[in-house]
Amino acid sequence: MTEESLTAKFEALLPHLDERQRRLLLGAEARMLGHGGGRLVARAAGVREATVSRGVAELESGELGPRLSHTALVAPMPPLDQPGALGQLGAPGWYYPLALRAPWALRTLYAGLAALAKWDPRRAERLLVGGMSQADQQLFSRSEWAGRFGADLAGAGSRGIADDEHLMPQPWGFAPEQVKSPVRLWLGEHDKLVPTRVWLERPSSFPVCDTTVVPSAGHFLIAEHMTEIVGTV
Repeated sequence: MTEESLTAKFEALLPHLDERQRRLLLGAEARMLGHGGGRLVARAAGVREATVSRGVAELESGELGPRLSHTALVAPMPPLDQPGALGQLGAPGWYYPLALRAPWALRTLYAGLAALAKWDPRRAERLLVGGMSQADQQLFSRSEWAGRFGADLAGAGSRGIADDEHLMPQPWGFAPEQVKSPVRLWLGEHDKLVPTRVWLERPSSFPVCDTTVVPSAGHFLIAEHMTEIVGTV
């Protein structure tokens, strides 16, 4: 993820959060980015690196407990270690097993696309979204969004993409039924990657859950509904 995309994300989210929530968000982003992530997140958010480090420490303390009052999940993957889960997704059936067992092979697959993204991010982006819904393709054809996905790909590189995909099929470590705080699910009506049926047809899910299916939206519904989503948590 590039510093520019992080900055845009923080500008949309941080004004809606209190001080501690901002620290936790920055800490979570830094942890996902790995080595050097704290410095990058601090620059993108315009805060001291010590603030990000404090957020990381609070997350790692494991003492969030009742402070977690609400959760919003946007076009989320379901637990992929459940029987039949992989078959419900829009990705080919071999994709996530490969990402789980041989991420090095996935890096090889993405190497050419990441190289193209550095030279021509919009062309690489068109290849990525070509199999997605018309809603997603139309989103990235608009001038304000065109090239952003490709720029993220170039910034992450093939290793960053493969590492992210390697995490997707990992066990959650808990069942959705164990989550006690309210959860708000946001789904895109035309999402082809995580179709709405993945969640709407689950025999059991989060005990306290409010689901919003956004009409005519695809997988990247967060791009146009960020303020609305943040306002519900």
